[in-house]
Amino acid sequence: MIHFIIVSHGHDDYIFNLINGLKDFYSEDFKFYVKDNIGSIRLEKYCNERKIGYLHTSPPKGFAANNNEMVKAIGQENIDWEKDYFLFLNPDIILSDRAIEELVKVHKENVFDLFSVDLYKDHEYCYRDPSIRHFPMPWDFICSYFFKFNKSIIDRKEIESPTKVDWFAGSFLAIKSSVFSVLKGFDEAFFMYCEDLDLCLRAQKNGFTAFYLPNIKVIHFTQHQNRQFFNRHMFWHLRSILVLYKKNFCYLIRYSR
Repeated sequence: MIHFIIVSHGHDDYIFNLINGLKDFYSEDFKFYVKDNIGSIRLEKYCNERKIGYLHTSPPKGFAANNNEMVKAIGQENIDWEKDYFLFLNPDIILSDRAIEELVKVHKENVFDLFSVDLYKDHEYCYRDPSIRHFPMPWDFICSYFFKFNKSIIDRKEIESPTKVDWFAGSFLAIKSSVFSVLKGFDEAFFMYCEDLDLCLRAQKNGFTAFYLPNIKVIHFTQHQNRQFFNRHMFWHLRSILVLYKKNFCYLIRYSR
């Protein structure tokens, strides 16, 4: 089973659009779950009518805590820890039926510890989301903020087969349930941003491998709110960068490009 987990911060319409666009949204091979960080009656009703797992807790939490809480709520008895995958995705993801079919194939082959797919910003699949990356150095963040240039981003246009990578964004992150258990989930020291990078980094430290799968194409209408100066997203991002390097500075220096 693939457990699709979506965290909503008032993203009701995005989730309706995602689910309504699918021929099937529940089968023996996959199920959708929504962690509602706001407490929308409309979203709860929608999920209950469609047998989509729904959870709301208060007060609002960060990305790591929300996803960990949803995994815990799914329950031990509903997870095959040897075969199942957790697939964490943003509410502004658009999945096609073909993408679902390809994901089910990957799940049944049960080869990859962690993986992500070919994310695009548009329906025409012309503009890639820069979601697949090398481990960054501090100057990569500086160049990204001030010069709109980031060497940690991997150019994917020549990649045609499953390829080992350092890390990928939590907007679409799949991981074996057994690997997630070994890593003890996301580190809740990260409120928002870098928890995906930290998870992939800890996976590598523990002998697991992250893969990029170019044959599966998915749309992600990314917003990049952390790029706006002097808002709370920017400060969350800067705080997360400090936490990341405090935990992993020596490892990143050693294994980055």
